[in-house]
Amino acid sequence: MRMQRMQETMQHMDRVMAAVRQNNRWMEQNRVRNGFQRMGQELEGAGERLQLMLREMERLCNDPDMERDRDRLRQMDQLQERLQLMIREMDQTRETLRDVAAAP
Repeated sequence: MRMQRMQETMQHMDRVMAAVRQNNRWMEQNRVRNGFQRMGQELEGAGERLQLMLREMERLCNDPDMERDRDRLRQMDQLQERLQLMIREMDQTRETLRDVAAAP
C-alpha cells in the first residue's frame, strides 16, 4: 500500500513537472517578461529538488530496517502527505504564474 501511494505521488509529480516545463516553453515562445520566465525556471528547479526528495524517500521506504520501525513509518507517511501537499501547491503556483504571465 505504501509503495503504491509512493508511486502515485511520483507519477503526480512527473505530471506537474511536465506542465511546469510546458509553461516555461510557452512563456519563452511568447516572449513573456523575463521576470515571469525566471520565476518559471525557479519553480522548475524547486520541482527537480522535490523529485530528488521523493526518490530518496522511496529508497528509504524500501529499506528493510525502516519497515520494522512502525513509529518511523508513521512519520514517513506524514512526510509523504506533506510532500503531496507541496506538489499540489506547486501545480497551483504554476497555474497562477501562467495566468499572471498571460494577462495583458
